[in-house]
Amino acid sequence: MATIKARKEDIRALIDGQEFDVPFNGEDVRRMNALTGWFFPMYKRVHNPHYPNDTRCVAHSDDGERWAVWSWNKAISKRNDLHEALRKSVRQQIAAYSAIAEDVCAKCGSQEFLTIDHKSIPFSHLVAHLTRMFPELYDALANAADGSGWYIKDKELEWVWQDLHKNNADYQVLCRSCNASKGARNGHA
Repeated sequence: MATIKARKEDIRALIDGQEFDVPFNGEDVRRMNALTGWFFPMYKRVHNPHYPNDTRCVAHSDDGERWAVWSWNKAISKRNDLHEALRKSVRQQIAAYSAIAEDVCAKCGSQEFLTIDHKSIPFSHLVAHLTRMFPELYDALANAADGSGWYIKDKELEWVWQDLHKNNADYQVLCRSCNASKGARNGHA
């Protein structure tokens, strides 16, 4: 299979060749599915009112009546929907730490390309703990269908997650390079 970069270029060209609000033809649907790894029966290029500068916004449909905006970019990048929803849910906790943290990498001292890292317990381990507690967690997710991605639709479950994260997460500032080299086994964000 082609690289992610090449597939993104192919999708951009495919979308650029489409008219707005006109369903893709059968061959273009087949190409879109092959490039993304998804299997929606219908696509069309749409204007996204939430992101007006996005000229490559795509919606999908099963029946041609109900259309949902869908991030082909996230799909092709193989981002994890569960992690996306859970990170979004604790964004304010991480932002609160970021607001008071020193702007320097704890490992190398760099002041460029800084990230907030889960220091002691990897984010993925907190997620795994939550999924053991709530095996139905994936059913509690929904896609906003406006291009903003996945979220936890069950508010009680979201509060449980937020409390679990707040009580177990600690942070440090790392540059992208140090964060990437740390790895999940050592507490990667």
